[in-house]
Amino acid sequence: LLSAVSVLVIACPCALGLATPLAMTVAIGRGARQGILVRSAEAMEKLARATTIVFDKTGTLTQGRPQIVGALILHDDGSRSRLEGDAPEAWQATPARRLLGIVASLEAASEHALARAFTDAAATLRIPVGEASQVEAVVGRGIRGRIGEHAVLVGSKALLAAEGIDMAALDADPKPAAREATLIFVAVDGRPAGMFVIADTPRPETAAVIASLHRDGRRLVMLSGDTDATAQAVAARLGIKEAHGGLAPEDKARWVATCRAGDAADNTIAFVGDGINDAPALAAADVGIAMGSGADVALETADITLLSGGLAAVPRAIALAQATMTTVRQNLVLAFLYNVLAIPVAAGALYPLLGHVTSPMLAAAAMTFSSLSVIANSLRLRNS
Repeated sequence: LLSAVSVLVIACPCALGLATPLAMTVAIGRGARQGILVRSAEAMEKLARATTIVFDKTGTLTQGRPQIVGALILHDDGSRSRLEGDAPEAWQATPARRLLGIVASLEAASEHALARAFTDAAATLRIPVGEASQVEAVVGRGIRGRIGEHAVLVGSKALLAAEGIDMAALDADPKPAAREATLIFVAVDGRPAGMFVIADTPRPETAAVIASLHRDGRRLVMLSGDTDATAQAVAARLGIKEAHGGLAPEDKARWVATCRAGDAADNTIAFVGDGINDAPALAAADVGIAMGSGADVALETADITLLSGGLAAVPRAIALAQATMTTVRQNLVLAFLYNVLAIPVAAGALYPLLGHVTSPMLAAAAMTFSSLSVIANSLRLRNS
């Protein structure tokens, strides 16, 4: 009877039940103190084994504060003028101010990061911004609407070409300050009107973060809505070997889904983004990571939100996830090892040698010690 009671007490799965949830709870709390909000234990588990990290470009690898650094303006008489630099005096010519005012009026209704480049420039140059009507966002491509009596289309070259606008007059290279600049094309009343060159500075921590992830042996990929040439230039500057440009939001999500389906079974994909356009890819990835400064829809879609630390929080989040899963495995070993060793003793395995059976009181003390060992091991995550 004493042996039976001791076995029942020893076999109580308290330590086993605490092994995973306690470690996850402590880790999620530690992450919150570091500005890393994790929605679920599943997200923590998937992040720990992430082998491919996919980044959006604008607002994620870059600061998300683009500026106009050049333009190519087409005049009514067929001539054109080129502007380089963002100095206010370079934009005093009437055609440039007029076109910038038209674009800023339309972009004022947009939440895209590139829209701020036009509205900020208009505010700096004191160009009046009018009201736009019939505004329609072409997701991942641009925006259209009416400014007064004029139909305005702003966006990528592919968008304007798809609308049947002859782009020959805008094919000239505006000589941007850097190859990684973004080109935004403008058409007014169905005719090409100009092209703006927009540059966005990479985040100060981006290069170090990319180097750190490379050292860990992870595959790094950058996806962008910019042209492929621009995406390749930005990726090369940041040290990312694989980049894909010219992607609409649904293309990014499709790329992530295809990568998940086509790669090895042990490949786990994490997508890092911040904007409205990133929401489909965040949902398609095994684990979505959103920058805290991003759009609300991205924050709602993501599994993990980085509230502080910028891009440098990505390797910290991965390290926390790995430490958490290591602790979970240690807890399981402690729990199982305790049962494997203690149950035979409680059943009387030592009776032939010692001449007595284990007391249920000792079994209860051993069970308590097992649970305490799991708790203590989990609490180490608070200071890891």
